[in-house]
Amino acid sequence: HYRKITLNDSLSAAILTDYIKSLDNNKTYFTAVDLAGFDHYKYLIDDFTRAGNVDIAYEIYSVFRKRFDERTKYVLEKLVAQEFDYSIDESYQTDRDKEPWCKNEVELNEVWRKIIKSQALSLRLAGKLQPEIEKTLRDRSERLSKSIQQFNSEDVFSMYMNTITESYDPHTNYFSPKAADLFKQQMSLSLEG
Repeated sequence: HYRKITLNDSLSAAILTDYIKSLDNNKTYFTAVDLAGFDHYKYLIDDFTRAGNVDIAYEIYSVFRKRFDERTKYVLEKLVAQEFDYSIDESYQTDRDKEPWCKNEVELNEVWRKIIKSQALSLRLAGKLQPEIEKTLRDRSERLSKSIQQFNSEDVFSMYMNTITESYDPHTNYFSPKAADLFKQQMSLSLEG
């Protein structure tokens, strides 16, 4: 890269932080315990990358998928059909960037309860009845789950490589072969086949 930034332990730590953020940008899947488990990768990413080893990306993604599936199950089984009490004075911080990571599953459950309650309240204020609210919330959750289930190893690799390239420059991206072909088609406004 023209900026000549060295891939070292300092950049390695930044890449780890950014990769975790790219997977869980709202701090609603990983817990502080998960992050502590990833901490041993902090100064290894540079070494692994130089060796052409991207196992770290898949290991972290594997934990994300597990947490994502747990959250989806929790939302569908416990929260979607719940009728919330809107007379309770509570708040939910939608911008969780400055919020700490949840310490455990209990705290995560509370965050998700507030997320779903906030969405249900918005639907109620839009004039939806409880059955419609439940259907909308269930459909949203199932759509999100379906899109995450369609992620494959190439998508994980691409996300990880983008995290690395963007650590050098926010306008530098990695394109998988498929994404590169689509980009070329869009730029040239032509399709060959």
